[in-house]
Amino acid sequence: CIKASLYHMFIALKKINPEIKNPMQIRMSMLSHLQKTVHLRKLQYQAGHKHISSTERYKTTNTDQLHKQLELFHPLK
Repeated sequence: CIKASLYHMFIALKKINPEIKNPMQIRMSMLSHLQKTVHLRKLQYQAGHKHISSTERYKTTNTDQLHKQLELFHPLK
């Protein structure tokens, strides 16, 4: 059964990384990651969203740039 397999996979992932709270967190992380390289309409189809606005919410600022700025300007550095 697919549901049981996914459940066991999630439990195994949670053992590796206890910060993972639920499977939705993994989905959201993956969609946020893919939006950097995949066309928005293709991502909409892959995510199963009916409206493009649902997919657009995964658009984030460039986190790599934010990390660089944090390294440069963080007061505790």
